Amino acid sequence: MKFPTWFPFPSSWLNAVLLLFLTVATSYISDKLFDVGFNFSEFADSPEPFILFGVVALLSPIPVIALFHHFIHLGIGKMAPKLQSPEIGKVKGFLPGLISWWEGLQSWLVMSVSTLSMIGIATVTYRFFNIDFSPTASIIHGNEDGFMGLLGISWLVCAAYLYQVAHLVERRLMAIASKTRNVRYNGLNE
Repeated sequence: MKFPTWFPFPSSWLNAVLLLFLTVATSYISDKLFDVGFNFSEFADSPEPFILFGVVALLSPIPVIALFHHFIHLGIGKMAPKLQSPEIGKVKGFLPGLISWWEGLQSWLVMSVSTLSMIGIATVTYRFFNIDFSPTASIIHGNEDGFMGLLGISWLVCAAYLYQVAHLVERRLMAIASKTRNVRYNGLNE
């Protein structure tokens, strides 16, 4: 099937949905790392442990996603090797390879940009939904379900478009590399 390049391919939507589930898992891990850092800071009566654990917590999705990617492709390589994409190669061992680390970094970037976009949309639209974020409000008044749905959809759409851009850039780079390789080989034959 042929899809227009301006609309995310099904693989981009699939990546975005998988990343949404991984975001929930990594946010749990990040939250626990922040708690540990806060407890160490209180114990040491110093802000350095909290800052250090905060940085580790913010970067923790990268290795988590890299390991997830590695083990998924390790399973694909064992159960259905014909489905394995050639650029991944033969996956083996416990430690993620370069492509898995790249996927972790790229997913972390998509997660961060999607979350920042969602925060921007929330800032612009919360009054439309009559949401009260004041510290004195005990209950959020308004259309919370519609507001949360809008934020979830905006996160998912942003993530899908970012994966689509990454896919188009990869495809463009492969086309350039292919042309360069053909020029080199054709030049040797003359």
